[in-house]
Amino acid sequence: MVTEREIVRAALAMIRRYGRDGAVAEATAHSGQLASEGDEIGANVWRLVGDAIAEIDRTIPADGEAIH
Repeated sequence: MVTEREIVRAALAMIRRYGRDGAVAEATAHSGQLASEGDEIGANVWRLVGDAIAEIDRTIPADGEAIH
């Protein structure tokens, strides 16, 4: 089982390695490759990493999101 902390650490590592623009693309590519190989669990993990990258990179608050 992969923890949220591990997902975030992977997302940060991807951003450092590929930059903000390339990180989501790489995570999506990994997810697609694993899905095509029948590894749905691995594909889902990489989808979560991609989502985390997008969340880290997000600069505009979501509707109704509190700003501190």
